[in-house]
This record gives sequence, structure tokens and C-alpha cells, in this order.
Amino acid sequence: MRRTLAALVLCLALSGCATIQPIAQSKETFVACQVADAATTSVLLGRGGFVEANPIMAALIKHGWIPFVAFKVALVWIVYRFDASPPVQTVFNAVACLPLIHNVPHL
Repeated sequence: MRRTLAALVLCLALSGCATIQPIAQSKETFVACQVADAATTSVLLGRGGFVEANPIMAALIKHGWIPFVAFKVALVWIVYRFDASPPVQTVFNAVACLPLIHNVPHL
């Protein structure tokens, strides 16, 4: 976990603030984080020995991958329909990318 956070901080520091702001405020960042979370969750659950930490997503996965993916698609649709201010979009993106910080070290 510490290595992942250190790598993330290093990447952000190297890219510069002028580059970070558009990425942090982009709706495409939200989509990328949702897709990456779904992919890493799928791989980790497929390997066994890994449990979905989010109780809502765990309940959806119990009913198969279609409800899980449908929920992710619904989240993306809502974010695209919602005209969020840049600071609010940044918060959406940060929350959407948090599961990757949990998943990546287990890959």
C-alpha cells in the first residue's frame, strides 16, 4: 500500500500542477477509474482469496457481473448528466479512484 501511494505521489509530482488539474477535473478520469476498478476487481475475484470490500458492490457481484457492470455504467451516466463544478468533479474522481489504491497492491 505504501509503495502504491508513494508511486502515485511521485507521478503527480513529476507531471506538474498544470497537467494534474485538467486530469483531476475531467469526467474521462472518472470513467477510467470506474473501468480500471471493474477490471482489477474482476481479476482479483477470479484468482480467489479476495473479497469485495464495498458491501454494495459485493451484493451486486453475488448476483453476477451484469448488475455490477450495470451499476458502474449508471454511475458514469449520472456523472456525465450532472454538470459538476470542477472542484466537485475532482472529488468525484478522487472517490472513484480510491478502490484502485486498494486493488493494485493485490494484483
